[in-house]
Amino acid sequence: MLWATFFISHSFTDQIEWEVPDDDYVIPLGKADVKREGKDATIIASLILVHRALEAAEILQRDHGIDVEVVDIRSLVPLDKQAILDSVEKTGRLIVADPAARVCSAASEIMSIVGQEAFWSL
Repeated sequence: MLWATFFISHSFTDQIEWEVPDDDYVIPLGKADVKREGKDATIIASLILVHRALEAAEILQRDHGIDVEVVDIRSLVPLDKQAILDSVEKTGRLIVADPAARVCSAASEIMSIVGQEAFWSL
């Protein structure tokens, strides 16, 4: 059996204090992770912006009473479309945080999926 390990790092990751588990740690590809439950809006994020989204969600909760759900997509291929659609259906609002350019980015693909499959949930 062939195994590979990939680590993608952003230039701002040196600002984050990482917790590394002692045991073998496997992140399932194609399975998004809801980092913070919420009911008012959804932030779909990737890479360094997951941490920024969590910070923003805490500020919005504290200062404005807005309860934001933060979803870390963790992988682009395969993409956990169902987790994205479920969260958008739950909150009715969507913010996509992606460090890439607008065109041909994960954000544009996610917005396209939501526009096609969950438009009436927005």
